[in-house]
Amino acid sequence: MFGKSFEAYLREQNLSENTLRSYIFSVEQYKNLFKKVNPKKITQYREFLIKNYKPQTVNLRLIGLSKYLKFIRKEKLIPKLVKDQRENFLQNVISNDEYESLKKSLEADKQEKWLFIVRYLALTGVRVSELIQLKIEHVIQGFADIQSKGGKTRRIYFPIELQRDTIRWISQQKRSDGFLFLNKSGSQLSTRGVASQLKHFAQIYNIEETVVHPHSFRHLFAKNFLDRNGDITFLADLLGHESIDTTRIYLRKSTEEQKNIVNSIVNW
Repeated sequence: MFGKSFEAYLREQNLSENTLRSYIFSVEQYKNLFKKVNPKKITQYREFLIKNYKPQTVNLRLIGLSKYLKFIRKEKLIPKLVKDQRENFLQNVISNDEYESLKKSLEADKQEKWLFIVRYLALTGVRVSELIQLKIEHVIQGFADIQSKGGKTRRIYFPIELQRDTIRWISQQKRSDGFLFLNKSGSQLSTRGVASQLKHFAQIYNIEETVVHPHSFRHLFAKNFLDRNGDITFLADLLGHESIDTTRIYLRKSTEEQKNIVNSIVNW
């Protein structure tokens, strides 16, 4: 193991907790497989990853190892990433109908907090790690500047109707500052807690579990934005993507959308 110094090095980069843990795991995995750090062993690790994981995971592990190689000043050994042959469709994305159904169910059961959480995820494109950082003060000013991946600041805008509804909701609770979403003990929500509760609601409201997860609503926001606006460069800025290539995935249709289009036009 490498002690706490590498973790401290990563924390200086303001990475999300999940990303930080993933990078640390990558180095731990490498060191469990290979005792030495040299070109041959790194190549063997890369081959091991390609054989056992999907390209996206392979690259995540290699980036984690690359961070460590920079940390120990062996940048020349940084391995090349693999080409990610992405699918030409989106998977596990909640539809607008499912989103509306979920909102109606939450409203009927008076689950106000979770109704707002779902709306914030779907109407702002916020990541769950950013969602739990939102504060009442942000809502009042109409936007939030949040430290995002790589230590960069991302501005999250709140649509006016969402802002008004939220201010009315927090006024009823007689709250004027602090984290917007709290757990039962009055503390900041956790990302795991949000994901777990959304899964629970999917089960009790009979919605496909695979589409009710925090990132699914970010997909929904992106797809709806492009359908109504079409400015992919602006969307990339709103989502906090460093490369517009990352944003292009939202130009693709979901498998259900593809099927419906084919069924509607192929009649020859």
